[in-house]
Amino acid sequence: MSRPTLFLTVGLPCTGKTTAARRIEVEQQALRLTKDDWVKALYGHENPRSAQDVIEGRLIQIGLRALELGINVVIDYGLWGRDERSALRQAAADRGAAVEMRYSKSTQPNSADDLISANMRK
Repeated sequence: MSRPTLFLTVGLPCTGKTTAARRIEVEQQALRLTKDDWVKALYGHENPRSAQDVIEGRLIQIGLRALELGINVVIDYGLWGRDERSALRQAAADRGAAVEMRYSKSTQPNSADDLISANMRK
């Protein structure tokens, strides 16, 4: 059995992360875990901040379990923080999985992601 891969989509809102995640889902036969889909399904148009953290945590738990079962996983939400990405990379490695980072960047000149791109690339 080949080693599973954890794909992490990284970027600001509206930069194509979910489009990339959907592509990865099909091309790599990966379980796609998109936070926005779950928030919308559970809360409709409301977007409670407290629920977001809980949903992110549960998606990570599901994703790590899928890696243990040998299933490729794509986690689809911002992942702006270097510490969060590092923790996920380590958790995947602990389960024998490879990790691929997929960065999405705005096509708008002088966008906000130009200001944080140095942090995201670390």
